[in-house]
Amino acid sequence: MSTVVRVAWFAIFAVGCSENNLTSIVDPAVAPPDPDAPIADAGPDAEVSPGDGATLDGSASSDPGGLVPLVYKWTLVSYPQGSSAQMSALDTVHPVLSTDVAGEYALDLTVQNSDGLWDETPDRVVITAVAPAADEPIADAGPDQEVAPLDTIHLDGTASYDPGGLDLTAFRWTLVSQPAGSTSNLSNNDVARPQLFADLAGDYVFELEVQNSAGLWDSTPDAVTVTAVPLDNFYVQLSWNSASDLDLHLMEDGGRIFESPTDCNYCDQTPAWGAAGGTDNPSLDWDAIYGYGPETITIDDPAAGAYTIAVHFYGLNGSDNCANCPSSEATVDVYVGGVIAASYTRTLNDDGDLWTVATLDWPSGNLTEVDDLGFTDKTVCY
Repeated sequence: MSTVVRVAWFAIFAVGCSENNLTSIVDPAVAPPDPDAPIADAGPDAEVSPGDGATLDGSASSDPGGLVPLVYKWTLVSYPQGSSAQMSALDTVHPVLSTDVAGEYALDLTVQNSDGLWDETPDRVVITAVAPAADEPIADAGPDQEVAPLDTIHLDGTASYDPGGLDLTAFRWTLVSQPAGSTSNLSNNDVARPQLFADLAGDYVFELEVQNSAGLWDSTPDAVTVTAVPLDNFYVQLSWNSASDLDLHLMEDGGRIFESPTDCNYCDQTPAWGAAGGTDNPSLDWDAIYGYGPETITIDDPAAGAYTIAVHFYGLNGSDNCANCPSSEATVDVYVGGVIAASYTRTLNDDGDLWTVATLDWPSGNLTEVDDLGFTDKTVCY
């Protein structure tokens, strides 16, 4: 039986492979294209912006036998999720697709010739709506500026903008650095024009970032430096690092601690050392009793002579004595003609400590460090 089967199979193979029968083998599921059918051409793929209209072009469609004019039939096959795209004039050579969201819109074109024969293989064109790359907004923190110590710094980021015309929806300021000992905080850092109290002389560096209505933040913050520059010929400031109450004293030539009027301090903040109301008189501009400082004394135009700078550990929170007062590392910065001339640091541990810091000779501007730690129980005004 097996031999018969093999012979039968060979006979079938031989017949099927004869030269006469080879060209007649056709898959009945695939019909040959009609050589007389018109040929659809939907045009090249294209890109537009979401919301723009895309004009399609089927003018390159043709008919092999010249049976024109052609009839056009466009079909929107697929579109991005969430789209409600519309097409107009679907039976014309140049219909319009109205895109509304980013993504791909696929359209098929079939054509019919004047003999009523349709193209059996539609041509597809893909229109891609590409959202333009979002441009980062550009932060502008304004120009560098100078203020006087104890002035308010006014920042201005209103020159920031978005290249694409989007609205700016958020501002973010950061206080990057400030003078050593400064305790000022930038609390309203989310507005275009925040403010900061310049409690100490020196540089305050800020950075600004902005966000546009597309939610994109500027990736390159803009920096601005505000320098608090003493405008007086002589300026001395005291800051410290605890809640203790330290006091700054400046004594004129021959003056003594807590002696009126030779000692400029919280008891006598504007003593008369020269002409009444004259520019040679000192002024205690700031008195901080709850810690950290600053305390500052200025003289617009010092008279010739020697001046002694001192710091007194008064107590705590305005009280002239305390038990277990926190130690304080005190820093005294001396400016002459708007330029820092010296900076001194010493730790004071107990109320009553008196640190004689340095002497200043005028008009030479020479400073001589003393750095002597003594004691005085004089803690009340005269």
